[in-house]
Amino acid sequence: MKQILIIGGGAAGLACAVAAAQAGAGVTVLEKRSSAGGNGRYAEGVFGAGSRLQKRNNIDADPDVLFREAMEFSHWKADGRLTRALIDASGPTVDWLADMGVPFTRVLHHMPNQSPEVFHMAYPAPTGARVMEVLKTQCATLKVDIRLNARCLSLTMENGAITGAEAEIDGNRVAFQADGVLIATGGFAGDPDKMRAMIPGCEPEAYMHLKGIRMAGDGLTLAEGAGASIVKDIAIEGCAPVFKGRGEITGLIRREDSLWVNALGRRFCDECICQNFILGQNAVARQPGKMCWAILDSESLRRAYEGLPPMMADPAITENGMTELYTALEKELAAGSIFQGDSLEDLAQAAGIDPQTLTQEVTDYNAACAQGHDGLFAKDRRYLKPIDKAPYYAVRAGMDMITTHGGIAVNERMQVIQPSGQPIPGLYAAGIDISGVDSGDYSVTLSGHAFGFSLAGGRLAAAEMMLNK
Repeated sequence: MKQILIIGGGAAGLACAVAAAQAGAGVTVLEKRSSAGGNGRYAEGVFGAGSRLQKRNNIDADPDVLFREAMEFSHWKADGRLTRALIDASGPTVDWLADMGVPFTRVLHHMPNQSPEVFHMAYPAPTGARVMEVLKTQCATLKVDIRLNARCLSLTMENGAITGAEAEIDGNRVAFQADGVLIATGGFAGDPDKMRAMIPGCEPEAYMHLKGIRMAGDGLTLAEGAGASIVKDIAIEGCAPVFKGRGEITGLIRREDSLWVNALGRRFCDECICQNFILGQNAVARQPGKMCWAILDSESLRRAYEGLPPMMADPAITENGMTELYTALEKELAAGSIFQGDSLEDLAQAAGIDPQTLTQEVTDYNAACAQGHDGLFAKDRRYLKPIDKAPYYAVRAGMDMITTHGGIAVNERMQVIQPSGQPIPGLYAAGIDISGVDSGDYSVTLSGHAFGFSLAGGRLAAAEMMLNK
């Protein structure tokens, strides 16, 4: 019986564990935290191309089309063979999960008018929690040995091949032998020093850490110590603008009909980029202090109730109506997190924005709304809504970092490779630890691919490990 060792019990790790165990391997998972699941538990949807659910809904998610889109988005900086392998495996992976009991019911637009729809969601939500629970149940059924509070200290190498690892468990050093070792530790967003070293110009402190578990980059350290090629082409999966407080407010400000200004009171982008959250992050990152103000009026609140975008709609708003939205607003006003004014001048004074600049920017924006043409940023006229009904509100917003993507170089077989391009025998990596998919920016049009490619990559790694000695 082949012995597989997996470092990290998140999406890629548990997908690999289940797939390898189904193929007859003995599997051990070393999970550093007190519970398995990782950031996969928080995923809202799963990318898939060509799943049964898509076909039943007449969604033509052609892998060729999505592959070309992915490669063009990266300007062909992504690894074509790796990207193709993950896209091709994504639809079958959704079907594999469904066969094990994940209740996928919908494939949604993640952004307005997105085509094809690739974002698979389960009901009841959240999707990530449903997926990870099914994988953990399968691990228990298949007798996968999940060791919790197990920190991997080093990889074991003999004659140039990885043959296992040593871990600290309950204060004891424990050695594990394996025919294949998978690194799936979930990025390095929790290590500011690694972020600065791997991402030129990165300022980790500028991000509002609101989501997910901050992983320390253990996999990157382990792979580098084993002689892996480390690629410093990292994508930060994050979003902006986000409000550091109640989620209803972020849903309120990330709308196409919003008006955003920077710390100087100047508008800086077409706010229709709000649903492609990487574009929003890039735009906010260029502003002084890496922040912005969302300027709202009473009509903004009314429109929010009428139609929050589906991926931003907080259940409290859609189910309980305006009461919850106004409750959130009142609480944040009382806390001094949001400012209000009966005039734009009063609002600017309260928020510390230059009154003359803000008033002129809103006046110019309202004129564009009246003309039906935004001569500055060419915003879609459907979303040109004036800010002219008191009271006015200013919401301070910033950037949220979910995780990092990249670092460890792999081939399309999920084998970790050396700088020469040759694989390191016995060593594999999957999930967001790997480079070769996202270059510089996370592709939101491949919606849910951080989760989907982690799951698919884990399965690909399992299949390869079962083939190799």
